[in-house]
Amino acid sequence: MNLSELKPQKGSTKSRKRIGRGPGSGWGKTAGKGHKGMNARSGGGVRPGFEGGQMPLHRRLPKIGFCNRFAIEVTVVTVDQLNVFNNGDVVTHKSLFESGVVSLAHPVLKQLFWNKENETLDINWESLSTERLNWLFKHNPIKVISKNDAVLEKKLTLKVNRVSDGARKLVEAKGGIIEVVKTTSIGRKIKQLKTAKQK
Repeated sequence: MNLSELKPQKGSTKSRKRIGRGPGSGWGKTAGKGHKGMNARSGGGVRPGFEGGQMPLHRRLPKIGFCNRFAIEVTVVTVDQLNVFNNGDVVTHKSLFESGVVSLAHPVLKQLFWNKENETLDINWESLSTERLNWLFKHNPIKVISKNDAVLEKKLTLKVNRVSDGARKLVEAKGGIIEVVKTTSIGRKIKQLKTAKQK
């Protein structure tokens, strides 16, 4: 057998259909497009979902549900989860993350601090600027809540974004302090800088 004798298996290949090449081809004249009309024109045809003017299916079906594009997912921490800390500790984003109570799984954080070797999120908190911390608090807000049977055993200082009324009562009952960390929007930050320059 020579290379010149090699050929595809019978039936494995098929010649392409050459339309519009005369009556002998069987696909001459209208080239399979019929006579006139929108579908016979170059670039013709209807858009996906068009049913010839009839009310299309995507409009006949009812609309169900709602998805808020601007919603921010809040990380919820219950009061009894704070018992892992010691008396007098300051509870922040950093301490909650390092203790394993919460996981900050924002895509941007993974891009910045993902450790490929250990496959963990290794955040260098000292290197984060004020603007980056503000961004972190805004996109990963932490709210402390209480459940019916939740018990707080430690005196703590909370520095989180949101606290429920029930959790506030439990923390203050133990002599703890609550400092709500507020975030600043970009527009408000620019306005503050302009005001500072004018002064």
